[in-house]
Amino acid sequence: MTAPQPGPYPQYPGGGGGMPPVQPKPPIPDTVRNAFYLMLGAAALQVVGIIGSLAQISDIRRAVRDALRDQPDTTENTINAAVNFTIAIIVIIGLLFAGLWVWMAFANRAGKNWARITGTVFFGILSLLTLFSLISAAGSASNENSMTAGTTSSAVSWVINIIIWIAGLVTVILLWNSRSSAYFQGAAASYGYGYQPEPPYPPPSGPAPGQTAPGQTAPPAGPPPSDGPQDMPPPR
Repeated sequence: MTAPQPGPYPQYPGGGGGMPPVQPKPPIPDTVRNAFYLMLGAAALQVVGIIGSLAQISDIRRAVRDALRDQPDTTENTINAAVNFTIAIIVIIGLLFAGLWVWMAFANRAGKNWARITGTVFFGILSLLTLFSLISAAGSASNENSMTAGTTSSAVSWVINIIIWIAGLVTVILLWNSRSSAYFQGAAASYGYGYQPEPPYPPPSGPAPGQTAPGQTAPPAGPPPSDGPQDMPPPR
């Protein structure tokens, strides 16, 4: 007598190894597309700002010379080293900001919500740096010995910085628009973010091996009955 076999396991709706359902990515709204172009434009302006800063090498040299004027051991080599270091810092920071603009542009266009949050944080840092630069420029302009205040190159750099800040402000507003938020939520669903695993499969409909179904009696204990008599070995 063989034990009853369990019935077939029912298929779980939408089964497929617990994989999240594939959803199409929503189309990019105009708000996100315009923010993408603004961020690329800000990156290009950042590169222009680097070129404008390099055009102020003579002003940088005057500022370094004035700062080291009271040092007794200042030499021309010391001034050149300080000028080169300042230029290197300007170029590195400018390229870093340009790279961040490009990175945030493509990540936000792809619908990455973390990129929208990170870009907002970067804009906050940019605002603090711009405010600090404005305060420093105001202090330099009030100093009659300043050699860089009021120069054309400095004015161009300030115009570029202000345009970049405005582009960042408009970008943040566009990214947190209601249409943009709906796009980021839809993109997150298409990527499978926030997916909850499927609940366990329901129990089988039939009894498990070795068990009896309700309303049936268990088979008697002992060896299973045979189909006919068997010859027993003679006792020793």
